[in-house]
Amino acid sequence: MGRYEAWPFPDLQRVKLYFFPHTPDYVLPSDVNTYFEMRREHLEMLGTLAEVVMLGDSLTELGEWQEMFPEVKIANRGISSDTTSGILERLDEVLEAQPRKVFLMAGINDLSWGGVDEGVVLKNMGEITRRLKAQGVEEVVLQATIFPGKNHGADLPRKVERLNKGLVKLAAEQGMEFVDLNGVLAPDGFLKTDFTMDGIHLNGKAYKAWTERIAPFMKSDG
Repeated sequence: MGRYEAWPFPDLQRVKLYFFPHTPDYVLPSDVNTYFEMRREHLEMLGTLAEVVMLGDSLTELGEWQEMFPEVKIANRGISSDTTSGILERLDEVLEAQPRKVFLMAGINDLSWGGVDEGVVLKNMGEITRRLKAQGVEEVVLQATIFPGKNHGADLPRKVERLNKGLVKLAAEQGMEFVDLNGVLAPDGFLKTDFTMDGIHLNGKAYKAWTERIAPFMKSDG
């Protein structure tokens, strides 16, 4: 049965709300990323042990890594909207999985809306990789930050390019593998429209290409 709300019910409702406005029992704090905090808490409580950890932001989180590499025990530790400083803050929880290998990609959120200089991002990435290796991770695979699409303008791709040049040097200095995903996903310096709908996040074809690119590093003994 439908709800009977003929006139003057709507007018009476508006009058009631005017004189007796509804006050919610709980107001969300404006300075807290509730999704980030809820997912972080969820990951903390899992207690998963894994051979490989996929670490990063939404690009990592949205990948079905365990299904794409069913022969490897993988823990997905990507969190949407995360930044390099956020990853640094949650490294202890990441390391609880006791992985022998970590695939790391981050930086686009720092550069796109975080207002963080690429030099600071590079410094954070270096600290992340050093801490991972110091805590017993046998191999860290550093993945290039993926270029955005043309719809994000020209300034952001230039920042990503400078960051990636720094990441290549960082990988060489620390003896890490560097995987240039842009050679497949963004060969012209912009994420291909075939791989995205918004110029940042990836579709199924992009994840398939990503999977094929890292497959040799996933299966190696490091």
